[in-house]
Amino acid sequence: MTSEVEPVSEFADLIDKWKAEHQDEGCDPLPFLTRCCEILDSASVEFHEGHPDPFDQRHPKLVVPGCRLGKVLTLLENCKEFNDTLTSAYLKTNASPKNVGRVVITSVKLALLARKGYRIPGLDTEEWVNVLTGWIIYGHEPLRTHATGLVDGHCVVKKSRHDKSIKLITTLLKRLWNYHEPGTYREEESTLDVSYLMENPLAASLGQCYTFSLLKCFGGFEKFLSAFDNCNALLLISRYLEMKSNDRVIGHALEFLGTLFCHNKAAIEFIGLGGIQKLIDIPIKSIGSFRVAMCLYNLACHKKAIERICHSSTHILRKLTEYAVSLLGCSRDSGKSNIAKFFTVTFSYQNVLSLFDDMGGLRYLVNMICTTDYLKRDWEYDNWRASCPYLPDFPSVTTHIIKPACVAIRKYLEAHAVFKVRQLVKSLPVQKHKYPSTKFVTNHEFATCTRDQRFEYFDVLRELAVECDNFDLDSWAPITLFQRLGGVTKLLTIIEITHMLLDTIPAQKEVCQAALDVLCCVTLSQSCQIILTQSHPELRVNENGLHAILNFIDTFLAHDNATFMDGVCANSAIAVIANCTEDTFAESRDDAESSKVHAIPRYNNRKREVKETLWEIIRESHGIHILLSLLGVTKPTQTADETRYFACKALVGFVEYRPVRDILPKLHFMTSKLLGAIILKPVLEDKKQLHLKFCNNLMLLLKRIVTRKTITLDADWKTVMTNVACAETRARYDNEDILLIIYVCLFFSGRRNIAASLVQEAAISPDAYDNFYATPIDVGKLEMGKGFVTEHSKFSECNHSLLPFTLDFLIDKCSKHDHSNCENPIVAIPPFSLFTHRRNKIGASLNILKRHCYRQGVYRGWGGTSRDMRMIYSRFRPAGEIRSTRDRESRFTAVAFNHNDDCGLILGDSAGNLHFVEPPKFEDRVKTRVFDSAIMRIEPSYAGDVMLIRSTSCNECALLSMNNTFDVKLTFDELDDAEFSKTVQDKIVVTSLSTQAIIYDLITGRAISVYGNDVDDEIYPEDRRDLIYSKNCATFSYDDQLVLSNGCLWDVRKPPTFPVHRFDSFNDEISGVFHPNGFEVIMNTEVWDMRNFKLIQSVPALDRCRLMFNRSGSVMYAMKLDTEERPGLMSSFRTLDSSNYNQLGFISVKQQVYALALDDWDRNIAVVETPNAEESSVSVCRMYEVGMKFEDDEEG
Repeated sequence: MTSEVEPVSEFADLIDKWKAEHQDEGCDPLPFLTRCCEILDSASVEFHEGHPDPFDQRHPKLVVPGCRLGKVLTLLENCKEFNDTLTSAYLKTNASPKNVGRVVITSVKLALLARKGYRIPGLDTEEWVNVLTGWIIYGHEPLRTHATGLVDGHCVVKKSRHDKSIKLITTLLKRLWNYHEPGTYREEESTLDVSYLMENPLAASLGQCYTFSLLKCFGGFEKFLSAFDNCNALLLISRYLEMKSNDRVIGHALEFLGTLFCHNKAAIEFIGLGGIQKLIDIPIKSIGSFRVAMCLYNLACHKKAIERICHSSTHILRKLTEYAVSLLGCSRDSGKSNIAKFFTVTFSYQNVLSLFDDMGGLRYLVNMICTTDYLKRDWEYDNWRASCPYLPDFPSVTTHIIKPACVAIRKYLEAHAVFKVRQLVKSLPVQKHKYPSTKFVTNHEFATCTRDQRFEYFDVLRELAVECDNFDLDSWAPITLFQRLGGVTKLLTIIEITHMLLDTIPAQKEVCQAALDVLCCVTLSQSCQIILTQSHPELRVNENGLHAILNFIDTFLAHDNATFMDGVCANSAIAVIANCTEDTFAESRDDAESSKVHAIPRYNNRKREVKETLWEIIRESHGIHILLSLLGVTKPTQTADETRYFACKALVGFVEYRPVRDILPKLHFMTSKLLGAIILKPVLEDKKQLHLKFCNNLMLLLKRIVTRKTITLDADWKTVMTNVACAETRARYDNEDILLIIYVCLFFSGRRNIAASLVQEAAISPDAYDNFYATPIDVGKLEMGKGFVTEHSKFSECNHSLLPFTLDFLIDKCSKHDHSNCENPIVAIPPFSLFTHRRNKIGASLNILKRHCYRQGVYRGWGGTSRDMRMIYSRFRPAGEIRSTRDRESRFTAVAFNHNDDCGLILGDSAGNLHFVEPPKFEDRVKTRVFDSAIMRIEPSYAGDVMLIRSTSCNECALLSMNNTFDVKLTFDELDDAEFSKTVQDKIVVTSLSTQAIIYDLITGRAISVYGNDVDDEIYPEDRRDLIYSKNCATFSYDDQLVLSNGCLWDVRKPPTFPVHRFDSFNDEISGVFHPNGFEVIMNTEVWDMRNFKLIQSVPALDRCRLMFNRSGSVMYAMKLDTEERPGLMSSFRTLDSSNYNQLGFISVKQQVYALALDDWDRNIAVVETPNAEESSVSVCRMYEVGMKFEDDEEG
């Protein structure tokens, strides 16, 4: 430990001593500079003994945290005074009169040793670039070599004239030819770049390394290409490779060669010199091998060059592929990255792809991902970052491994898919050849496609897997091998970690996209989809893969400023969900029906079970809500159309699941005009083709929902919903009616003997046929087969070949046609006669006087009660008010009617006070302080002896006795809400801060049951915010046998182990309430049937509203909760008919509605109106009379 700290302490002491003495006259800086060089040289040797990646240009303290070199360089970097003196005095020949040459040489040596961590400030100026360039061209050793290593070649390119740069290049290349011709320079055993700076004379190999490094800065510029040609640079490098000289010299030469490969001409010329063979002759485990990887990648960037390589002799190509695959297994990280990029390009050639498979190359690509420390699950980012200040840079480094590996795997699977599609399409019979041959069969040896084309190939491959008996995606070699290697689990881990780091390290988005693209490829196979349904220890709280992906998509939806990369990543994730929901066999059935092909493809029961498991998990993870939300995405504009397409594609497959098919038609999004607005035009005009695919998928979605083939996108949405109800209708009728129709048909067709036999056998009365023409069947309006029956007065003149196959089908179709004309069609209808007309009910009069008169007669009209309710509950007249003080801290926040008083009010304010008010004067009778913070809820018991008071700020609830003293009987802490039971109010249900619902016995004050224990990960997984409602309020059913909390229905008569049912969530705030009728649950806008847990309907008017029912349960009051999205609706409330959810009234008030209370007799309501937080006006509690118009006087 002492040996590690001592040089660093010595260097710090040298710096302090120099600061104290360097301004003294006669001070000789040479001893100080020499000792600094020795310490830096020793630390550099120690650092390079760890064999760091030479392509890693980070500061040593980031490469090896805690190393001596990093600490010494940090001390040198922080000494600004010394850095300024070094450039202004020590490096200048006329700065010191004593030991001029040695001071300059040692200063250059010091600056060269420090270049690993940082560059001395000032050396990149034009003045110093010219000085260093002059030393390189005209200087002597060792200054010439040191200057060659110190000068920044990029600064030379920018700040030197072109002719000077050409002269420098020519000088350097000639110097290399001179080095090369003797061929007798020392063969050093060490491979370190800095181990000879302290030697005198310097090793020849060191000068060559610095020369190649400087030339590398010029190699990428086309304007210098002629200078390289004139000096035969490629031939020079080729000679170096042939001689197999010093390993590090070859390494630097290969770096220079890699920059020359930026030019297509140089790449092709080097291949012509037999360069590929020379590259693969370099030993795999040498330093130069990973630079070979860089050269191969740069060669692959040129199409003509890579074509020459891939079409070279089989022997060379096999050796090259074998060499490249070996580099994947034993090279440094930079070498693995470059060789993965090389394969990303060459996988497009079938011969390379086949050789790669023969050598088991996919295993090495997967191992690139598995062996990185990036996937270690024993860290959390916040703790990890706090443990070491340099480690946050670690993910950005490992992404250079993860991303190229994932992109290469994606290209590997993509190329296999392209070649497989071409092979299968070519083998199809002509009659099944529905794919354009020019698109899928041309250029059999080369496979490349864009992102859109890649997804198109995947769709075709999925269809071919159904059509071809000799091909199955579940047994397709590329995917099954990737699955066996554990690649799917690693991809999920990558997605999980990158999702965690996206906001901190934006570069993680590219890694996440690459992983999602690979997952999109492999989830074509159902065997990989099964893995997504399983829990994985690598993920948070052992959640499954589908949860992780849907959570990623949900985060994208919540992102207000999504970028292009956010959209691309989200679209890849949605494509994965689309793969999991898509039912290819359903599509095949659609195609079979449309083409009248009766051969339905095979469907294994096991596959159906897996598909239903996938559908159920996606549904439980709120997949319906997420996918519907994606249909309306408009940002980012570059990817919004693709987002809509994949979301709609996922819904098309998802709707094959019966529970989803029952829910979708009843949601507001599907029944409103929002879809009509979406289909009008694409978000981006350049995406018209993608928008057309989206529209086609939307038509297919509607067709599967409505089960009719004639749905168009411009259809009225009410008509669509009518078709949904009619499609579910099963007509019921009397069999004697059918026999009578048959009799009539036989009679008028001339077969009277047969008709007479039918009468005798069936025992029917033929006298009823006189009423035949009064039947509601209008045959002339029915479409039958390919033509129409134009004459409906006589069956004898009908063309019977055009009739449906059975009378049952004819009658059923006729009934549905008649039923679709109803104003409010329903699924279940009573049996009806075929010989009597059905008519719609006659509605009650709009005039209340006429309705009142009709009630005295036999027929009162349909809907009269609803119209009476609309008249009553749309009229509210102010009957009095009470105002708070102007103190902002004493505003009214809660209100309730006192059950012991006829019209008495109990008010709570923001200071924690209770006010008891009596009309008509509306003055405080009693005022008492309960809490130190705002009272948010007041609920008196029915008996009027106790009441619940809740305060949000302190998360506390109190049970108070309602006598003259208002004693506190019980208190409950750490809660969000509390309410009484409904029947016998001897219990309360409390909503705790941890999303639990706790039932307390008010007699004993003890907890009876706890529902939704958050230690049970299967019910409430930790960190699953998508399963938690932000404004959850647990509530009892009206018979006190059920509890609804956080979207879960619990039976209080059973142990609180698992909920009875978890409802699908389409919002993240409102948990829901019970309907007084005992059969329904209202969760935000969705109304669910508790008997079968099916969605009944969606009521948009209830969006984010707090609901209250009158005592009879016939009327519902809806008050908007506090939201920043639509503050205008806060100054109003609604009344609705609780039987059909039709709006009765929309009442606007002067200020924001903060609280609302109903009396027991349905005569009055109390509304607390509060100004905005910024306003200084007082709050008001107003009492309104129900059913009275505002302008009516007292007598009216």
